[in-house]
Amino acid sequence: MKRIAAVLAMSAVCFASQSSASSCGTDKLCVPGDFPSPNGADFSMDLLGGDVYLDFPLGGSVGGFTLTNLQPINFHASPFANPTDVSVGTSSLMYSAISHYSLGTISVFDIPAEFYLEGVGVGELVDIDGTKGDWSLNIPLHATWNGTVFDFGNVLLSTAATYSYNSGYKTISAISGQSMNYATGNAFLVGQAMVTGENPFLGLRITLGLNGNDPVVTSVPEASVVWQLLAGLGLLGVVVRIRNRSLRLDSMPKAVT
Repeated sequence: MKRIAAVLAMSAVCFASQSSASSCGTDKLCVPGDFPSPNGADFSMDLLGGDVYLDFPLGGSVGGFTLTNLQPINFHASPFANPTDVSVGTSSLMYSAISHYSLGTISVFDIPAEFYLEGVGVGELVDIDGTKGDWSLNIPLHATWNGTVFDFGNVLLSTAATYSYNSGYKTISAISGQSMNYATGNAFLVGQAMVTGENPFLGLRITLGLNGNDPVVTSVPEASVVWQLLAGLGLLGVVVRIRNRSLRLDSMPKAVT
């Protein structure tokens, strides 16, 4: 019995070490624990909703849209650079290509024009105090009109920005981002871009607001954690074999003397 108890104790230590290494408690995100060295981690941020506003800086609102073609943003996060104390640091983000994320359609010279996000960009997560942090993402903005594709470059989406826009006749509104809450995973990113160059959209301003949630970690466990897990499983197997052998010996007929 003492031997079995010792094996159980060793197994418990191994499993406890593996569990505590990746535990976030009830929080959606741990900083910097979810950004392991040296490889970082893969994440997926769900976009739950958002709005788009189109206007001209000198006055006049073109209209607005509610996003319906919601897609997750999948990206890779680097290990936190120069973390101080428990958290506080910066992680670079490189996300996979977004495929035709439609922002809405307006009529330009009686011809429909669709605005959409598509392509690959980069971003950053800056930790604030271990409970919340600021996202920033550069996403390429495009439009199609009269059979032509227009490339407007990157629009910067950020949780740490505020933008004004014309929402009606002589009416100015503002939209602000909100830092990601690590416990809930909620974040609100805003961005704004103005169309330049010689094209039918010259001077048009596009303002975005996106609700994001739930960064999901899919990083590969460190080798030491894997070995601890395998060792724990092996020790449990030893315990089972010892127990089964003991049961077989107990069930054998006793020799008559």
